[in-house]
Amino acid sequence: LEFEDFAIEYGSSCSWDSLKVFDGDSEGSPEIGKYCGSTAPGVIESSGNSLYLLFRTDGSRNATGYNATFIAFVSERQSCEAELFAELGTAGTISSVNYPQDYSNDFECSTVITASSGLNIRLEFEDFAIEYGSSCSWDSLKVFDGDSEGSPEIGKYCGSTAPGVIESSGNSLYLLFRTDGSRNATGYNATFIAFVSERQSCEAELFAELGTAGTISSVNYPQDYSNDFECSTVITASSGLNIRLEFEDFA
Repeated sequence: LEFEDFAIEYGSSCSWDSLKVFDGDSEGSPEIGKYCGSTAPGVIESSGNSLYLLFRTDGSRNATGYNATFIAFVSERQSCEAELFAELGTAGTISSVNYPQDYSNDFECSTVITASSGLNIRLEFEDFAIEYGSSCSWDSLKVFDGDSEGSPEIGKYCGSTAPGVIESSGNSLYLLFRTDGSRNATGYNATFIAFVSERQSCEAELFAELGTAGTISSVNYPQDYSNDFECSTVITASSGLNIRLEFEDFA
């Protein structure tokens, strides 16, 4: 897919008018990018045999929109797969192919980092340089909280600013590095290590009554809440009723 003309009302995060492109046949497919403004996206290529475009506009202002060409082609994309094991107390290293030399164009590499059951994984980048594009639509590194691309996405990264420390919620992380057909950089170099999470947690269930207000607050309120903490609460009402939640203090 190649754009010849592009003019969509610009807004922060393309929140007013936008064109989204997905790598598949529905809005549930992986999002390639969300675009607006007067700068056309670069050439977009699907990883399979379909692309899904979703064009949305708000209630004010407009522009000419976009005009693009599309064509089917036989991909010559190179690919690689790797599996790494994270050990407790011993750091491993992961880097993009060819690092510290420039990575290749039209390349895709997936890596699964796994630790023993009951452990978590910490990923920390020491060097990072991936071609920057809006929504990281040209070259990108995606990190998922699990062992596949179907796991929850932690982030999609590009540019020269390294991501912060990334920690898994379980015993695996999945990295997917994709590049397009032009421009490249040195890529990334990172260390990973298994660790025992000290995250505290709590669970609660509350019942909402008709005409009587209940109260919910964070643990320790009005004192400061704890670090490395997770608390889930389910509020339920009788069948046929709804629940209104109103915050009186928030910090």
